[in-house]
Amino acid sequence: MDYRFKLILLGNIDVGKTSLIIRFADNSFSEEISGEIDQKSRDLKIDGKTVRLIITDTAGQERFRTLTSSYYRNADAIIVAYDITDQESFTDVEGHITEGTRYSQRSEKFLVGNKTDLESERVIKTESGKALADKHNIMFFETSAKTGAEVDKFFEAVARKLIGGAPGSDKPGSSAGPSININQKPPGGKKKSGGGCMV
Repeated sequence: MDYRFKLILLGNIDVGKTSLIIRFADNSFSEEISGEIDQKSRDLKIDGKTVRLIITDTAGQERFRTLTSSYYRNADAIIVAYDITDQESFTDVEGHITEGTRYSQRSEKFLVGNKTDLESERVIKTESGKALADKHNIMFFETSAKTGAEVDKFFEAVARKLIGGAPGSDKPGSSAGPSININQKPPGGKKKSGGGCMV
């Protein structure tokens, strides 16, 4: 394992956060998800490196406004999701980005518009999502957890962005905090033990 990164998904209820996680981690989809998941992970091969993305679900806590600073601890990335057929979920994106920044300033932020399989019901134009992402200088994708469209590509892009900012990387990018290249040798030549930010 070369890199480990903790990802958090934010967004309104029913935008498909849990479905996105399950599609990416298990390559499956169900219209009826029994219960909430706490965490899933998947390893990716990026430029010959093994990258483990550990994705944490809010487990429905946002409906009770019970998310606290501890939820964001050691997050390398915050992904804010909205439903392209739901104006309110898009309007609330600003609040989620603000909250994520308040509790985890160092983490990379990403915006994803989900449910592109419902194109005929779309109310949020792709251009609107891109404009909002550009405003905050963050990466933007549109996906469908149901069909799997662009899901892998999105998470691979997240991984590449995080690798670029990880300590020991020679690629440009902001710091990814405590997530590290566990093959990197500190001064003195001894290999670091452990790695990354596990929950």
